[in-house]
Amino acid sequence: MARLAPEIRACARKGGIPEGPITVQVRRQAGVIDSVKVLKFSKDHPSVPCIDKAIRKADLPPSNRVLEDLTFPK
Repeated sequence: MARLAPEIRACARKGGIPEGPITVQVRRQAGVIDSVKVLKFSKDHPSVPCIDKAIRKADLPPSNRVLEDLTFPK
């Protein structure tokens, strides 16, 4: 996750999200990412599509959890 943090922060800066931790909720179905939600921001926020794309293309560790919260520090 540490190597993904700079990309997430870059997306946040581009869209005007203030510095600070960003929590992303990943929902998986059959081990595949089904949805990505940036907590505290609507799906229409300018940073969200960039963050969604970064999460989906990242090589996330496998998980049996349906919902997983990932927090990226500032």
